[in-house]
Amino acid sequence: MSRCVWEGPVNRIEIAPLFDSELSPDYSLQMLKISHLELSRRESQIMDVLFRLGSASVADVLSAMDDPPAYNSIRTTLGILEKKGLVTHHKDGARFIYRTRESAARAGPGVLKNMVRTFFGGSAPKAVAALLDESAHLSDAEYRELKAALEKARRGDGEKS
Repeated sequence: MSRCVWEGPVNRIEIAPLFDSELSPDYSLQMLKISHLELSRRESQIMDVLFRLGSASVADVLSAMDDPPAYNSIRTTLGILEKKGLVTHHKDGARFIYRTRESAARAGPGVLKNMVRTFFGGSAPKAVAALLDESAHLSDAEYRELKAALEKARRGDGEKS
C-alpha cells in the first residue's frame, strides 16, 4: 500500500489510503487514514479547547485559551486543522461553529502513544512514573485500578481478568 507524506513548516502528516488501491488526487481526507500526526503548539491548544467545549466559534476558542493569539490566527489555524481532516464546521448565521471529527476518547489513545514515544522513548513505565511522581496521592480505589491494569498488561492482551 502506498503512502503519501505532507510536511509543513512545523508538522508532518503521513497518510495511507483505507483501500489497497493507489492514492489519487481525487481522494479526500475522509477517505484517508491519518496514521501519524504531529501538531504545532497552537494547533494542539486549539484541539484541546475543542475537545473540552465540544464545539466552538473562533470567539469561543479565543476566550477559552489562556494566552490566545490574535482572532485571525485562530481562524487560520482552524482552517489548517480542517484541511488536515481533524476539524469540521457548520454555519450558524454569520459564524462558523467548529468541532473535532473524533471524540477525545477515540483520539486519546493514539495521542498518548505518540506522547510516550516522543517524550519517554516509547517506555510506558517511564511515562507512568512521571505521572505518579512524589506529589501524586492515590486513593485505594485508584491503586486497585492501576494494579489491575498492570497485571492485565503483564499477562498480555489475550487474557481477560
